[in-house]
Amino acid sequence: MKKMLCFFSLGYLLLVSSLAYSDEIQANWVDLGAGSVLSLNGQIADTTDHFYASITVNGQAMTQEAVTLNLTDTVDIQAHIVPSAEQNGKTVEGLIYAEYRFLNQANYQFGFLLNQQNQIEEWDRNPSTLVSRITGQTLSDTWSFPLYQGQFVATGGLKLFFGYRLSDGTVHFNATHPLILTIVNYPLIAGAEYVYTADFDGDGQIESLQFTATEYSYWQVADEQTLSKVWSEGAKVGDLLWTYRQQLQIADTNQDGKDELIFYQDNQRYRIQLMGMSWMLLDSPTSPTTETCATCYVIATGSQNSGIFAINTQGGLDYLIPAENSSWQQLSVNGVVGRVLNIVQAESDSYARIYAINDQGQLLATAKQNESIQVVVVGTRQDLVASSLVVNAKGGFALTQTGELFHAYFNSQTNQWITETLPSIAGKLVAPLATDGQESLFVLSEQGSLFSVTGSMNLISLKQIMGIPALKTGVLALGQLNSGVFAQNQAGLLVRIYQQAGVWTTETLTTEAIYINRLISGETGVSGKVYGVTNSGQVFNTWQDDNKAIHFNYLHELGMIQANSLLANYRGVFAIDIQGKLINIAFQDGFWQRQLIDVWDVTLRPYLIANSLTGVNADLFGITANNQIYSALRNGNRLSFSPLW
Repeated sequence: MKKMLCFFSLGYLLLVSSLAYSDEIQANWVDLGAGSVLSLNGQIADTTDHFYASITVNGQAMTQEAVTLNLTDTVDIQAHIVPSAEQNGKTVEGLIYAEYRFLNQANYQFGFLLNQQNQIEEWDRNPSTLVSRITGQTLSDTWSFPLYQGQFVATGGLKLFFGYRLSDGTVHFNATHPLILTIVNYPLIAGAEYVYTADFDGDGQIESLQFTATEYSYWQVADEQTLSKVWSEGAKVGDLLWTYRQQLQIADTNQDGKDELIFYQDNQRYRIQLMGMSWMLLDSPTSPTTETCATCYVIATGSQNSGIFAINTQGGLDYLIPAENSSWQQLSVNGVVGRVLNIVQAESDSYARIYAINDQGQLLATAKQNESIQVVVVGTRQDLVASSLVVNAKGGFALTQTGELFHAYFNSQTNQWITETLPSIAGKLVAPLATDGQESLFVLSEQGSLFSVTGSMNLISLKQIMGIPALKTGVLALGQLNSGVFAQNQAGLLVRIYQQAGVWTTETLTTEAIYINRLISGETGVSGKVYGVTNSGQVFNTWQDDNKAIHFNYLHELGMIQANSLLANYRGVFAIDIQGKLINIAFQDGFWQRQLIDVWDVTLRPYLIANSLTGVNADLFGITANNQIYSALRNGNRLSFSPLW
């Protein structure tokens, strides 16, 4: 029955009448940003087309791309496309398609399109099966056409896409900024900006939480038509509901019949539930899942010396570039899809590029357009594991939820994104992936088999390392100067796997089991160097002497640290301790020495990245507990801080 309503609703939504042209951009058009071009093999790249929409509800123009409507509302939705100059005069096919979700479900479960007979078809989201609505249309300066006029007949959520297809099969559409419509069947209060409906109190009836610009209020819904106000609260700084009102999700995660409100902070998921007349935080943040990523990084430098990216508290991206007089300038980042979980610097062939994975399991990438940064969705996968994201000279790599290896890179000659997915040849692949940032890449299967990723950028393959014992999953790193792969065997001992005369060999480095939380590659130029952190926060390292022997040693000088913060560069080893303070040790005069650090009464988050920006006087960058980006620089044996923004 739900699916029938879905078809019925979309049938009314996607009716298209005659086409019209407009000569200029109108003031009430909603700017959906630059478009994307989708190839037949699923690759997405930027395009200079620009997409707009105009939406009126009961005669009043809307100014945002996400609109909540009532079944009684009369709407007029128009699409407007400004094609790139090189497309003018070409004959194209017009396309309209949508994704649908049921109310109170976060995921858009169905894809649909409208065919030339004005019939709704379910669509598998495969570009080769996308049927056109309009044929024989010649592009001009601006192409405008109606998407829907009237009232909706069923509730639900819609993401509405539109665009055109060229004769070569490529599709130009509003990939990163669809129109987002939420259709409800009860009254909305005046000025409602964000609305959440669910069975919050477990009584089997629907309640409504509605936010205006100045307050939020809680309502009971009688007969699915009448609102009865229970209470209201004014906007307050620090109020969790108010702070995260734009990104709340709904789910009954503990299966008690009472829907919870879910929000994300610092890449952790929090749940709020109605307790009597108050909203209560249920528990501490959940451990990492496919939706959360405690081991992900929230800060990265862009490629080609371009600046610093950071995930903000709303799950979007902030971007800073060096300016005059040691100051920093913030540029806008457009087109972020979903809530970003993890970011890493991309390969160096494109300016201002990073890779990211969002909470929808999609790979995102950035590129500079004029004076802003544009985000695009790369490929069509929606099942990528955020914590597995790595980059080397061959592109970006991540694992799918089913344990396949996903690979993406940008072909600058064809100006297209290329993606491929490789199935594992011996069991599901698991994070982390280990790379030296150049050509080498290794990954483990859940059975403990080790694989290397070989081949060129446009043709990679998985090769199993034979003749070695099974390894423990979850810990993997590459030693410097081709000194091998470091991991743990099934007994918990630290081991090195390396090639000798073309044969893979295993060397045991510890005499007793150690419980390793994380392994990272060491600073460049020191053979056999890796660093690790135990579950108790104790740091160790390895190195290779002139006789090719590998040594293991605990670095007690660092004390107990937060594992995700561990960083090594030519200045030594850096970390955030369990009190949220930065510590640094350097190897001087034959042994490790702790460096002096200026007093800064600020708690730091466990994220540190080395400075790769030339001309910027800093050893590393980090983020405070208040989400302020800072740099740290060592002069002599003293480290000082400098807030960036």
